[in-house]
Amino acid sequence: MDHIQHHLRLLRRAIREGNRPASSALAGDLADIFAALSDDEGNSPSTAIPRFHANLLEEGRQ
Repeated sequence: MDHIQHHLRLLRRAIREGNRPASSALAGDLADIFAALSDDEGNSPSTAIPRFHANLLEEGRQ
């Protein structure tokens, strides 16, 4: 899970800085990670993921 959290931190920073190319690349990386997790024995991403997404949306509105 540390790998996912690291990617989430990088994505959050890229979004805050308005770096769209990095944000897009990191979002794609995270999608690949989540897809691999869901294919691997039915595991699902951390419950922190929806909260992180909600926080990003809120920051984008400010």
